[in-house]
Amino acid sequence: MNVTLCKKFVLIAVFASLFTTVQAQKSDPHLTLIPPGMITNKVNLDIRAGISNTSTKDQSWDVEIYVDKINKRSRILKQKHWIAAGKTLEVKHVLPKGSLLGSHKIILKASRKGNKYIKTKTVEVVASDIRSTQTIDGAWAGIYHWSEIEGKTLESRHQKTDR
Repeated sequence: MNVTLCKKFVLIAVFASLFTTVQAQKSDPHLTLIPPGMITNKVNLDIRAGISNTSTKDQSWDVEIYVDKINKRSRILKQKHWIAAGKTLEVKHVLPKGSLLGSHKIILKASRKGNKYIKTKTVEVVASDIRSTQTIDGAWAGIYHWSEIEGKTLESRHQKTDR
C-alpha cells in the first residue's frame, strides 16, 4: 500500500470516528404511546415524551403535546422544564378513556434555543363495550430456555409443534 493511500485511509477513519461520536451525542426527543396502535374507547392513552441532555450544561426545554394539529385548541399539554447536564426528562400525560374516537395523530413539539423538534405517532381508537380490541396485537416473545442442557427437551417439543 502506498503512503498516499494509507494517509487517505487514516483520514477517512478519523472523520468516520468523529461523525459517529457527534451522532451518539444527539439528544432528539422521543415520543411513546402506551398502549401503541389500536385501542378501545374504554382504555386510557398514556403519552410519554423523553428528552436526554447529553451536554455538559443545564438546558431549558419547552414541551407541548397536541392531538391532530399544532394549534392552541388542539394542545393538551404545555410545560417548561430544566434538564441538568447528563440527565434525562420524562414527561407523562394521560388522555382519559372515552376522550377520543377514530384515527388521531399525537404530536410532540419540544423546543430549546430556537430549535424545534416535532415527533408524531398515530393511534386508532375504536368504540367498544369492553376494554379489549379482540385482536391479536401487543408484545409477543419467543420461547427460549436460557440453559442449553435443561432447555433441550423444551426446545425439541416446541420444534415439533411448529411443523
